[in-house]
Amino acid sequence: MNKVLLFSFFILIGCKNNASNGTIQQEEKSNQYDCVIPDEVINYISSHSDEFKLINANEELIPLDDFVPSGECPIMCFGDFNGNGKEDVALILRYRGYKNPDYPDYIFPFLVVFNDYKEQITPFIIYKTGDYEDESIKTVIYEGEGNGKLSVYLEKGQTCNKDVIDIIYPEKSAFFVFWNNQTLQYELLNYLDDDICEEVNDSPENKLLGSWNLEGRSIYAEPAFVINDSIDAHLTIATNISYIQLKKLQNSDNSKIHYKFKCMFSKDENSIYDIESSYYNDEPIVEVTRMGKNRIEFKWLGFYDKDIKKYVYTDNPFNSSKSAVILVKCDR
Repeated sequence: MNKVLLFSFFILIGCKNNASNGTIQQEEKSNQYDCVIPDEVINYISSHSDEFKLINANEELIPLDDFVPSGECPIMCFGDFNGNGKEDVALILRYRGYKNPDYPDYIFPFLVVFNDYKEQITPFIIYKTGDYEDESIKTVIYEGEGNGKLSVYLEKGQTCNKDVIDIIYPEKSAFFVFWNNQTLQYELLNYLDDDICEEVNDSPENKLLGSWNLEGRSIYAEPAFVINDSIDAHLTIATNISYIQLKKLQNSDNSKIHYKFKCMFSKDENSIYDIESSYYNDEPIVEVTRMGKNRIEFKWLGFYDKDIKKYVYTDNPFNSSKSAVILVKCDR
């Protein structure tokens, strides 16, 4: 199942399912909210009750009269969120597949998006990404303070010329979820973040430009991995003394970028690398995976010796005990 950003929302629990029109109705006669969930989605949720649980918007949300008109559904919105000309639906559901060790028995509310739901049913479960990825609770839906009820609603937004899912916490803050056409995932941003259109519309390659090292220390820290442009990068072992130049391979895709060895510059007579002519080939020596807004996974494969057909010098220059490490983008 695809994992994408989910903002937890308690939807209609303890409700009756009218299979003819997909309407979730409460037994009480007076409904403040009326959530007419498409038949395709209702049928999927019903057949996957081991994963999802509906939320009762009338019982589990605080009154949102000033923001959501009576009769509308605050936990659902429609739009062309993935930009392919077909209607998608975003819904807040409880998701049983997520377990938090601090709350082992609790079923968290999540934002779930069904792309092209009229043609196929594939739920995208939305998890925190970017600057929020490391938070202990991974859902993008927050509960209200005090009474444990939700104080949030969804709307279709239009941001940076794209349909987005607005997650609005009245009188507090607003987030939105957008579809990244490069990674084919939903990502989370705060409307207060800087340069949101640059983040929404920029290519993954441009987001990777800059210097990366352990813990995002100064750009002068060593070693450092530097992405110069869409093709070239280099690995600095010692500034102005030793560095390895790299070139992006054409077989790189949206999720992983591979670099081959281009050349090495070194003034260090005691360099740990003794470069041979057989290292100049098109085999990758570095694999980079974008992990979030300011994090990448740097995997060192070693130099490929085409004469003996194997990798040599396979110790990662950042941590010799690990083949892959997480690097953070330097901001200073």
